[in-house]
Amino acid sequence: MSESDGIDDFLDNGMRQSLMIAARIAETLTRRRQETQRQQEHHDTQAAHEAQARLAAERTAAHAALAGVDRDQWWDKAQPVDIATAHAVAESWKDHDPRALAASERIRQEVLTRYGIDTHDVGADAAYLESGIRTISGKGEQPGQGQDDHQALLAQASAWAAEHEPKFFAQWKERHGFADTVEEGRSSERALIKHWETVTGVTAKREAAEHEKATALIAAARAEELRAQAEKLAPEMERHQVPVAYLANPELAQALQRAHNAKTPTAVTAADAEIKERMFLIGKDGINGPDIDRLRTETTATINGVEDSHFQDAGFVKAATDLHETKILAEGGFTGSRDTSLERRYEKAEKDLFARMESVGLEIENRVTGNESGRLLDQGLKEESASAAGYGTAEHHQKFAESLSNTGANETQIRGRLAAARSEGTHPTAAITPGKDAAKARKTRAGAARGAERRKSGLSR
Repeated sequence: MSESDGIDDFLDNGMRQSLMIAARIAETLTRRRQETQRQQEHHDTQAAHEAQARLAAERTAAHAALAGVDRDQWWDKAQPVDIATAHAVAESWKDHDPRALAASERIRQEVLTRYGIDTHDVGADAAYLESGIRTISGKGEQPGQGQDDHQALLAQASAWAAEHEPKFFAQWKERHGFADTVEEGRSSERALIKHWETVTGVTAKREAAEHEKATALIAAARAEELRAQAEKLAPEMERHQVPVAYLANPELAQALQRAHNAKTPTAVTAADAEIKERMFLIGKDGINGPDIDRLRTETTATINGVEDSHFQDAGFVKAATDLHETKILAEGGFTGSRDTSLERRYEKAEKDLFARMESVGLEIENRVTGNESGRLLDQGLKEESASAAGYGTAEHHQKFAESLSNTGANETQIRGRLAAARSEGTHPTAAITPGKDAAKARKTRAGAARGAERRKSGLSR
């Protein structure tokens, strides 16, 4: 054996040991990385669960704020602040929650009918809506309330301006001291308050705080209402093992009430079957039911011709919800009642869905083409579009109001239509592009027909 051979063996052993050490280090690092990854996944999963829990709680609170909107008795007693709060909640949730979308439509109809205000013109400005309702209904501020609020805001604005903008405040005080009338002084004070609110953003903060306080009060009142309802329905809830929190689901609450009111074995059996269905659906969808994103995903995957615009229509979303629920019940082994089988319920939901697709398509087409012949105010709209010259002037609005009065529209409808007209900066015909847009609108109806013929899945197959 040569001397070099011993050196080679030594080097080989050293290399093997180095490789073994490197392998152990790599294994240790891999375990650490895997453990870190598992911890991160656990953290992400926990964060996702917490986010879902927060979202569910917020939806429940939104439903509580909107619980009375579908009852006539609520509207007869609702104060302007109640309506404004419900409107703000509905507007913030209507793109995500079916009940909020339905509530938004009901609020718009009631406010337009009762006060002549179109919430489409108001947008999400709850304070503006409340002010408008107070003015029209005559439910203004209590004596002294407005003055007290004004003085409190003026004191805050003055203190802030004196500290942060002393030169500006000194000039304001000088101008305010030379005011010739009480109204001029009041106007000057309002200008200072407006400046303070704009610079500091205090208006948005105050409105947010007021909205949060109002919703908290509504939620507390709703919780008390559910507790009283639970005491009344205790036997039925115990028999079906229904938690009190589940009463926030209106369909389940109604089914429990029907079971409570049932006088015959047949009525009890029917109500119990409905309760079991609702309990099963809550187990699948939660107390608040499916959100609009889920309905959109499911419906567009199974029905041809469905577009995003359809999910802005409360009737279409209701039909999509019914279709979704009948599918889940069928998968769970439910068959429906003797009078109405699950298959018939599915067929009705599907029929309603395609009917709403057709209706929404026609509405879009009418808006694009200007074909409004089926509406009460059709003649007024024709008069409005007769001349684009001078559109939006006081003379134009006066003539438009006169034309509306000839259609049989009442004063409330005329005020609402005029409010919408004033909000338009240009003549409606400026938004129409002949040919291209009209064809796109008609495609919705064709899509609905094709969807009815070529639906991909359903109970009827």
